[in-house]
Amino acid sequence: MMRKPRLAGQLLSLTCLLALSGPALGAPTPLSGDEDLDVLSLETPARFIMGFKAGGGGTLWDEPNDTVLRNVSGTDPTFDIPIFNETRGGWTMTAGFFMEGIFYDYLGLEVGAYFTQHTLLEKTDWNYFETVNGSVTHQVEAKSEEELQWTAVHVPILVKAVVPSGNTRISLGVGPEFAFGEWSRAKFKVTEVTTDGVRATGDDLNLGGTLDPPPPRSALRSLRADLQNSVYLRVNFGIEIQAGDFLIPIDIHWSYNFSQGTKYRDRVATLGCDATGLVCEERLPDEGGAVTYDNHPNTLELKTRDTMYGGINIGIAYQFD
Repeated sequence: MMRKPRLAGQLLSLTCLLALSGPALGAPTPLSGDEDLDVLSLETPARFIMGFKAGGGGTLWDEPNDTVLRNVSGTDPTFDIPIFNETRGGWTMTAGFFMEGIFYDYLGLEVGAYFTQHTLLEKTDWNYFETVNGSVTHQVEAKSEEELQWTAVHVPILVKAVVPSGNTRISLGVGPEFAFGEWSRAKFKVTEVTTDGVRATGDDLNLGGTLDPPPPRSALRSLRADLQNSVYLRVNFGIEIQAGDFLIPIDIHWSYNFSQGTKYRDRVATLGCDATGLVCEERLPDEGGAVTYDNHPNTLELKTRDTMYGGINIGIAYQFD
């Protein structure tokens, strides 16, 4: 009758021994509350970011094709307008807001709205001979400055590959960028003219004066801007640095404009007659004819598009966990 209590005591002692020796034998131990939270938060389904960016960069107008508008007679067998007919550059300034979603820490989607100002600059050297009234030939050397400037709202939509690394997040994004023109202007200024060895600058350059380039090129008096929309392809390399409760986003971006025409006639239009088209055909000289003051365009219009632009933006953002 004494064996049952003794057996029960032995079983109780064995149970206690196994419980105490569990960690030494490799048995799992329960997770604390903090450790359990860390395991469950290795991949957060979504993080949302809102912020502001601003910056600047450069813009490029590449050399267009088919810059000769007519084959004409005379000492100069071709007719063209030497305004933005070669590669030109300039600068940009931008500022705006963006929203970004980070999904499972490795996939991102960013949408922005930025006001971006584009400025293209040009200096033109004129050096040519022109005959007036069929008898008097003038040698003309001149210098002019041109500027094409416009502001557009750019809306990039980027799909991003994200690599988190401590307090820094690195990403590479690509996607379409839509630009909606808002404001534009153009400038054409003759800064120096030398006609038959007589040089004029500054206040001596009166439009219509005897020191202006004689006809027909003197018919060209003004430059205008034709506001346009564009569609770009944007590539974006980004870095986001955590600073307390905020993020510091830094972007290096490049955008190529698919809307920019490759031919000169696709980029410009002349005004001054009722004909429609990229170049006013009624004002151009006839094929094989002569260029005169009456058939030379008096106003040149440039479409507000560049070929590509790029730059760097920096800002501040807040992440909603």
